[in-house]
Amino acid sequence: MVFQAALQTPKIDNDNLKCAFVTSFSLALLSSTASILTFLAILCSTYAEEDFLVSLPLKLIVDLATLLFSILTMLLAFTMAIIMLSPNKPGWIIVAAFAWIVGGVYVWLHFPLLVVVYRSTFGAKYLFRPQYELLRD
Repeated sequence: MVFQAALQTPKIDNDNLKCAFVTSFSLALLSSTASILTFLAILCSTYAEEDFLVSLPLKLIVDLATLLFSILTMLLAFTMAIIMLSPNKPGWIIVAAFAWIVGGVYVWLHFPLLVVVYRSTFGAKYLFRPQYELLRD
């Protein structure tokens, strides 16, 4: 979807809007590609017993983070394209606000999964660490 937006870039004379659109489009395209490749890395894993301890959860953390970043940058590119297409019409504000609400709901629903996977992967090694030494030399 982001790739098609680049092929149909609207013509505009404002250099600031054009720069913001190109930047947000580039970030969206790169992060969505990274997200797809990390999903493929999870699918192509060997699923060995030791992979479930660190390797697969780490890939899932990276994938969820790049997916969330990809969605946010895609919404930014979408908003910039709408602003460039109709800069003087008030209708683009409603469309952009609705898009950001939908993106915010997605982030709100999937961010707790990212936190839980991070805590279970990296916080578990400190869970059973002794806080006090019983015997000292």
